[in-house]
Amino acid sequence: MRISFNIILNELRDLQPVTGRDFDGSQSFRRVAPLSAEPMEADCLYVDSLRNWNGYPESGCVLLAEDNCPIPEKLGGNVVVSGAITVEQLGWQMSSFFLEISEWYENMLLAVATQKGVQEIITLSENILGNFVSVSDSALALVAYTKNIVADDDPIIKSLIANGYHSDYAYNLFKAGNRFELWMQSDGLIVSTDRNIGVHDIVSKVFKYDRTYFMHAVMSCNNNPITPGLLELFGLMCDVLENIIRSSWNNEKYFSHNYNSLILQAITESAMRTAKRRAISFFIISSINL
Repeated sequence: MRISFNIILNELRDLQPVTGRDFDGSQSFRRVAPLSAEPMEADCLYVDSLRNWNGYPESGCVLLAEDNCPIPEKLGGNVVVSGAITVEQLGWQMSSFFLEISEWYENMLLAVATQKGVQEIITLSENILGNFVSVSDSALALVAYTKNIVADDDPIIKSLIANGYHSDYAYNLFKAGNRFELWMQSDGLIVSTDRNIGVHDIVSKVFKYDRTYFMHAVMSCNNNPITPGLLELFGLMCDVLENIIRSSWNNEKYFSHNYNSLILQAITESAMRTAKRRAISFFIISSINL
C-alpha cells in the first residue's frame, strides 16, 4: 500500500512539521529508508538528519533538525521536523506508522472478503481516525458507531446512541438546514464546518443508489481536526464500506430498507410512527430526479 505525504503529516503533527514550497501532499510512498540506502527510489520515504541532506532528493524526505540545526530556505518538496526525538526513533516511528496503516487497510479488505458487517469496519478504524464515527440508515437509525470513542459533549450524538436513532430535534435541524438536499446532491465527501448541527466539524459520506438515500457515514471531529490527511483516511474507510453497503442495498432494494432498521428497534407505538414518518419523507427525498 502507498501512503501519501498528507497522511504522513498527520502522524508528524506533534513534531512541528515545516514543508518546502514545492511540497506535494499527494506524493505517496510504499516504504521507509535512510538517505544512505541505495539505490534511491521515487516511492521510498527517506527519513534522516537534516545535516545529512545535501539538497538531493528534492522531495520525498522527512528530515530531523537536530541541535537547533538551521532550516534552509529551499526545502523543495521535503518536510523538516523538530522535537525531543532521535533520527533512529523517527525512522522507527515512520516504519511503524506505515505498518499500522497497511495492516488497517488489509484488515478492512479481509473483513469485506469474509462478509463482515459495517460495524467491523468502523471498529477497525477507531485508532486510525481517532474521532467519533457513526453510520445510520435511510430511516436515520443507528447502524454502527465507534464504541470506544464517543463525543459526550454533543447532545445529538448522545441521543443517537441512547435511542438507537436520531431524535425529532435532530431531524428538524437536518430539515431546516436543507441537509437532505445537500446529501442527495453530493457524491464525494461532505465537509461541514458551520457547526449549525453538531458542536464539532463534521465530515460525511452519503451512500445512495438509484437516486435513493440508503446509508450515511458521519465523522465528528471531536479529537482530531480536519486535515487533508484525515480526509484521505476517512475516504479510504468509506471506499471499503462501499463494498459492504452496496451488497446490503442489493439485498434490500425496492425501499423495504426504509422501515426495517428503526422498526426493529422501536419499543413503543410512538417510535414506530416516527420511523414510518421518516421513511416516507426519505422516500420522497430520495425520489428527486437530480
